[in-house]
Amino acid sequence: MINYKLAKKLKDVGFPQKNPLIKLLTNAKSRYSEMRLKRLWYGIDGFYRYSDEAEFEDWIIIPTLEELIEACGDNISSLQKTLGADKWYANSFGRVEEPCEGKTLLEAVAKLWIKLSE
Repeated sequence: MINYKLAKKLKDVGFPQKNPLIKLLTNAKSRYSEMRLKRLWYGIDGFYRYSDEAEFEDWIIIPTLEELIEACGDNISSLQKTLGADKWYANSFGRVEEPCEGKTLLEAVAKLWIKLSE
């Protein structure tokens, strides 16, 4: 999970803050035919919450890796992990000067999306 500061930076440079309604077919034995997936949000106090809807407009979405990769589109040219170190790198050759570094792949891709959006 990315920290509050990085999630806020994503929001500030325009990362979509909508929570799409995602429906899943559940087990046939279940009495429910569909459900909403919940997601993580940061509240204005900096603490995260797990909810299917943001109750306040100023909550900040915590995107998934899949959402960030999709948002970067074809601009990602490489994702790699340094052997023996806890560092991930996300790069877009020709679009950013230096690869974006993170403690996790999620953090590295979030930083790349920010650079691509600035």
